[in-house]
Amino acid sequence: MKTAQTKSKPRRIRLPRKNASYKELSDFFDRNDGVDLLDQGIMEIDPDREDLERMLLEYRSQPNIK
Repeated sequence: MKTAQTKSKPRRIRLPRKNASYKELSDFFDRNDGVDLLDQGIMEIDPDREDLERMLLEYRSQPNIK
């Protein structure tokens, strides 16, 4: 009888090329979970939210065209 084996190490995520196209980057982020990218140190949370707040304010100030 076979026993289930647990993975001891998570699989290594292959990064896209430096000059990857938008489609390649899109495929990369579709294939890989954000938590896995954080765990392996590929991505990190940016504590500076100033740019996000600016974009949100800009979006809210636009007229609703629906």
